[in-house]
Amino acid sequence: MEQLLETYILGLPLIAWGGLFSGTLIIATFLTGLKRAPLKIHQRLAYTALAFALLHGLAGLFLVIF
Repeated sequence: MEQLLETYILGLPLIAWGGLFSGTLIIATFLTGLKRAPLKIHQRLAYTALAFALLHGLAGLFLVIF
């Protein structure tokens, strides 16, 4: 698992890409809230962002602990 998380793709480790993707989803959720997008889209983005952020955080903890 550690090797997978530290695999470099386009110059960054996979875990860094996960963090960038999570951050992008959080920003997209914020912007859909500002633009008064339909609630359904805003909620789906929020749940997806939360799921990716949790996975990213757990993966980071895994690297630190093990």
